[in-house]
Amino acid sequence: MSKAHARFSPSRLEKLSVCPCFQYREAIGGGDSPDANEGRLLHSAAENENTKGLTEEQANAVNFVLGVISSIKAGLSPDVLDFKETRIEIPDLTFGFADRVMLDLKTRRGLVADYKFGRKVVTEARDNFQVQAYVTGVFLSNPEIDKITGYILAPRCPGDEVSSHEFDRSIVQATCDRIDKLYDGLDDPFKKPRAEDSELCALCRNNSRCPEVGATAVLVARSMGLPMPENFRPDAIVSARDRLTGQLIAGALETWSEQVKKNNLEFVNSGGDIPGLNKRTRSLGVRLPKENTVVGLKALVDAGYATMEQALGAASLTLGELARIGTELHGSKEVEEKELIKEILDGLTTEGTTCYLQKAKSSDIKALLG
Repeated sequence: MSKAHARFSPSRLEKLSVCPCFQYREAIGGGDSPDANEGRLLHSAAENENTKGLTEEQANAVNFVLGVISSIKAGLSPDVLDFKETRIEIPDLTFGFADRVMLDLKTRRGLVADYKFGRKVVTEARDNFQVQAYVTGVFLSNPEIDKITGYILAPRCPGDEVSSHEFDRSIVQATCDRIDKLYDGLDDPFKKPRAEDSELCALCRNNSRCPEVGATAVLVARSMGLPMPENFRPDAIVSARDRLTGQLIAGALETWSEQVKKNNLEFVNSGGDIPGLNKRTRSLGVRLPKENTVVGLKALVDAGYATMEQALGAASLTLGELARIGTELHGSKEVEEKELIKEILDGLTTEGTTCYLQKAKSSDIKALLG
């Protein structure tokens, strides 16, 4: 073995097997991303079997994995050994914490479960590097176990919520060899990135200077007949001309990608099939439509859930909507109503702003680019 001293966790091994140059990008403003924070929150809820404080959708996700685990456990021996968030180690290679491990010594079988609370479909259990590493670690520390079933539970991926595979001890040497080979590749000073997974690339801190990502953008830009900057690496674009051409290419790629996604969704909605893509629907959150606001507030008060003042504290007013009501009542222009509302609510309102770069006239741009 390479004696790598457990350089990376099993979850990181899975990502590094896709691209040897992957590094997590820091969240804007520092700290962890909202997705990472939510992931820890839901894993903690599952470990403690307590969904207090979660939204309905989050609680449903946690209850799903707990329900699957409960069903599996019901089919095992009453004295099965059950571990939550337990440390798993492959000496000198990797260690991490598995969400659930069960050992049935009577049948010499075990279970390893990994919870995935994200919305990205992950590699199935049979081929999942993280699952293989956890299973290998359990085999190494429990010689009395002959078979282990690895589970991936992904409640936010409809159709792929449960993936499982039964492993025997042959996985131990295969996984150790795979990790050794991966570490050897990571130590290669000439290793090259692989832009094979766009969602993984989006999480990588090297994204802005990755030659593979840049090469993809160059290919698309050239095929669209767009002007090219002298240097395509985003962090190396410094001249005014390159900044302009980069902005034009970015806008074109955004427009193109949105149109492609829109057309593909329309194609699938009309009965078409795109192998490799599965249609998914997820909740955007429950809201009370404005036409039901009065009735909804009254229902909360009548049920004793909250006072009217408390209920209104959870609501917000949109000046545009109020202004449109005002135009109907006063027969005035909407812009006048907005100004009147601002005067009445002086010091109580806030106004958000956004900054963006607007493209100049085409003739001006042609002149600038020569």
